Amino acid sequence: MDVHQTGSRDDRRLYTYAFANRDAWTELDRRHHFDYALLDGHPELTPGDRLLDVLDADSTWALVFRDDAAALFVRQGGRLQAVADSFAYRLIAAGNERLPRFAALIQRVPEARALARAELERMIASSPLNARAHSDLATVAWIDGDTAAARAHLTAALAVDPRTFGAHRRLGYLELAANRTREAIAEFERELALGMDPADSYMKLGEAWEQLGDRARAAAWYAKELRRDPQNQAARAALQRLGK
Repeated sequence: MDVHQTGSRDDRRLYTYAFANRDAWTELDRRHHFDYALLDGHPELTPGDRLLDVLDADSTWALVFRDDAAALFVRQGGRLQAVADSFAYRLIAAGNERLPRFAALIQRVPEARALARAELERMIASSPLNARAHSDLATVAWIDGDTAAARAHLTAALAVDPRTFGAHRRLGYLELAANRTREAIAEFERELALGMDPADSYMKLGEAWEQLGDRARAAAWYAKELRRDPQNQAARAALQRLGK
């Protein structure tokens, strides 16, 4: 598909839906039997784009390159099999759906953690657009208990992409663990300033201000978390503890 929308009407229809609909992608691939797929590395910018996850889950495709800008898959058993044999990642995924399983695996299996570290280091060496890889390596370092390396990778990720999701928040965890409470507050506030999902930043800010003895600010953050998630019993208990 080029700028002139070359192709049949069915090609254009299937292409339109392929990013969000597995069946449309499967039919488009059946018709054209692609040798490789070079995909945008920012599916979160297009709501509903799941094609990275679809190819991650399809054993006929091998991820051979991933950086912050793009992901490159080649077909297993096709003309680029030698590329797959040499460069296919065994653990690293292009999309996000496999991340929970990836995190659970590397936490449980030291050998998988070592392989993940090697693959992520290869990703960093392969492209200067490597914030995603640095962020994932910070997770590996965290599991290893190497907080210095985790901090270094998070800082490196932010140097590449100042909007790396969760990087400031995770630096805030490190600061809290080191009893640098005000520095932790600054990191959580930087995360919130990005305007993305706050995750547990409201709770952590409440905890941090409570540690500093500022009950009013702590209560304000706990209340904000409770408005965000009325089912958060920890936030409710914290407000009760503070008499609010």
